[in-house]
Amino acid sequence: MNVTFIGDLSIKDAELLEAFARRSPIVLEFGSGGSTQVFDQCGCSVVSVETSQKWIDKTKKRVSPKVQFIAYQTEFQCEFDLIFVDGIDELRRDFALKTWRYLKVGGVMIFHDTRRSRDFENVITLMREHLNEIWHVEVNARMEGVSSNCTVIHKKRHEPYLNWTELEGKPRSAYGYEN
Repeated sequence: MNVTFIGDLSIKDAELLEAFARRSPIVLEFGSGGSTQVFDQCGCSVVSVETSQKWIDKTKKRVSPKVQFIAYQTEFQCEFDLIFVDGIDELRRDFALKTWRYLKVGGVMIFHDTRRSRDFENVITLMREHLNEIWHVEVNARMEGVSSNCTVIHKKRHEPYLNWTELEGKPRSAYGYEN
């Protein structure tokens, strides 16, 4: 790991965030702290959404002045390469659902603490609502053989459901149905 941090983040989680941050120029996060420090050290442009002025003040001391701290909100003027969902438990689902539209195609949304069932429920809810825009999901993604506490959802361009049995034009008998 090439970054240092102080905060409520495991080393494996920080390694995972670092790996994705190195490919993500513009990052949006909910919850300031260790993750903010990781993203900042990776050279990302960071927008950190926070509900606690105490956490903003604490984190500001450990990051460069280019990190933008804002009070809780879910409306933005740009798209992001990476969105990290952490922050206070009660707002995580809301934040994820409302900011998905700001995630670039090809980007990732990373949920923290998904070994806890309530946080994994947030992942499931987002997947239900946006399944036609999800390319790949890594549940508690692994770094060097060890599972992290983060689930990564990769976004793709919207693909509506298509009934391939009708599109291919094959007879019903080709699929095991009687004619």
